[in-house]
Amino acid sequence: LYIEDGILFCIYQKKLVLHLGAAQWVVSQRLALQMNRVMPVYCDISGIAKASKDVRDYMAIEGTAGIKALALVVSTPVSHAISEVFTLSRAPPIPTQTFCNRAEAVAFLQPFT
Repeated sequence: LYIEDGILFCIYQKKLVLHLGAAQWVVSQRLALQMNRVMPVYCDISGIAKASKDVRDYMAIEGTAGIKALALVVSTPVSHAISEVFTLSRAPPIPTQTFCNRAEAVAFLQPFT
């Protein structure tokens, strides 16, 4: 997790099996880094190998606290499927789009900085 040019970047490690406790920890760390600021978030989920329904539900609702807009970056079929389920089945209450590269994701987020 880091902030650059008003955008918070979150990049998940490779081959990650994300469970609810870990998702809650990531959100708490992100919120601490934001220090009560609402920010656009770049989230590279390419490394996630598996995320259960309870994780997807948590991230779509509670996990969007403090997020102004969300760019999900994918590069594998699994991460693309996770983003599709995330955005279509439990539409987050914030502007959210999926991208295959960093430049397009950052361009989407810039107006929200």
